[in-house]
Amino acid sequence: MANCKGIVAALMMCFALIENTQADVCGNAMYSPAYKTCCNGVLADKKGLSCCGTVAYDSATKTCCNGVLNHERYKWCCGTIAYSPHYKTCCSGVLHHEPGLSCCGTVLYNPAFETCCEGVLHEIRKGSCCGTVIYDRYSNTCCRGVLNHKKGPLCCGTVAYDWEYHTCCKGVLIQKREQSCCGTVAYNPFYNSCCNEVLNKKERSCCGTKSYDRAYSTCCNGVLNRTKERSCCGTIAYNSAYKQCCNGVLC
Repeated sequence: MANCKGIVAALMMCFALIENTQADVCGNAMYSPAYKTCCNGVLADKKGLSCCGTVAYDSATKTCCNGVLNHERYKWCCGTIAYSPHYKTCCSGVLHHEPGLSCCGTVLYNPAFETCCEGVLHEIRKGSCCGTVIYDRYSNTCCRGVLNHKKGPLCCGTVAYDWEYHTCCKGVLIQKREQSCCGTVAYNPFYNSCCNEVLNKKERSCCGTKSYDRAYSTCCNGVLNRTKERSCCGTIAYNSAYKQCCNGVLC
């Protein structure tokens, strides 16, 4: 029997070469795609078919939905079922026999009478959502899905606040009004300087995270030198009238 299979495979190869077609392997069998269809190791005696798992089928008359063959021709799948949205509605894999409505999770609903908030259905039309909750936006504030039971024009992270009385610095609420932020700290630039999110006393310039006065200090590649010089050699300030810099080292 093994010899017979070998002979058949050889004949298929020869036939494919004679017909100038490609020979291929389907499971343990040789075949020509010009005459048959291979579906995941299972051979069908017809060419040009589509595959649904191991089953060959005609895509002009049937539909494959997630590995399950449906004997109807539709473009849409709801889980493993083929359907038409003109007649049905699919909600997260659950098929409903009513078209043209909306989905709230797997539940079908009419938005003219209900509101869906992140998968939770409420019997209020055109309501405002804060996470899964319906709320009154005229007396409450929603900040990143957290409901605040007060009206604040702005949000600082998940907290509502009024900018006339508070300051928000990178999601941290400061209980006073300031003009600027330095990282998560509120400050008045008239009295302080912010250097790379580190608060310093008032100076004109920054060197890394430190503020300094250029009239008395020198910044060399992010390192502050408490002396006034015109030149830098690496991170060291120096007077070029007396010293030289050789490849980043004073010499």
